[in-house]
Amino acid sequence: MIKKIIYTFLGLLLVFFVACKKEEPIILGISASNIDFNYGDVDITKLKINVIYSNNETKTINASRNNLSKEDYNSLSKVGKHKVTLNLDDFATTIFINIKSEEEFNVTIINGDDEEVLNENFKDKALIPEVSMPEKEGYTFIGMYDELGNEVKINIVREFNSNTYLIARYERNKYTVTYMDKNVLLGSETVYYGDSPLGIDEPKKEGYIFLGWSIELRNSKITEDTIVFAKFVRTSGLCHVKLLVNGLVYQELDIKYGSFLTGIKDPTVDGKKFIGWDYNLKEAIFDDITINAIFEDGE
Repeated sequence: MIKKIIYTFLGLLLVFFVACKKEEPIILGISASNIDFNYGDVDITKLKINVIYSNNETKTINASRNNLSKEDYNSLSKVGKHKVTLNLDDFATTIFINIKSEEEFNVTIINGDDEEVLNENFKDKALIPEVSMPEKEGYTFIGMYDELGNEVKINIVREFNSNTYLIARYERNKYTVTYMDKNVLLGSETVYYGDSPLGIDEPKKEGYIFLGWSIELRNSKITEDTIVFAKFVRTSGLCHVKLLVNGLVYQELDIKYGSFLTGIKDPTVDGKKFIGWDYNLKEAIFDDITINAIFEDGE
């Protein structure tokens, strides 16, 4: 009888404990907000981690160094925005920790004419603004460079740890000087903006003497692609003469160098009066030439 009472009591006690026991909530996830620290004053315990439980409760705990990998924690020794991963049990979340500097640095941008186009102070990482480089006649802007000769992209975030000078570099333009004898290519050369062309070897042409070029090479400053024509004077051979009436060929003939046109009949055009040619036929012919007839109204 006593045993039965004892077993009954223990049974009731077990039921009581089971009924009173609450189910322990489990972690469903974690979250955290981005945070800023001043350089040299990084206290990771000020970072709050929100722990979300299965019973819809959220608890906030202070982070510790153990919640970061060694690599992420060591990165916080440098100024800048760092992407780090917080770990708690089997859960992780990614945030940004920004390490700010209290020190200001000056950034000066110099254009190709040694003129300041920007002079500003920045903290931490500076967003170099996109400055408009003035056009420099005869030159092409090729980029910004620091004092060590490293190219610096404009309109990017760049970390500074000292006063910095950025210098605009320009490249002098090159142009082509082409040498022609009418439609015949004689040669070409490349000339920098503002320089004078050196020229090519003096061209030879049978029956002609070379007089020079259409521009004076030594006194010419090249500022664009340029075509230079050879100037010749005939010394022998035949000269080709073309006579035009209203733009149409009236007569073509070859005559000896230095001779005169003779036996040319006056052309006729209905309703027009022929008054002569645009070249004095009493003058000798020394080169190929095109001569146009001149008319006026009337019979």
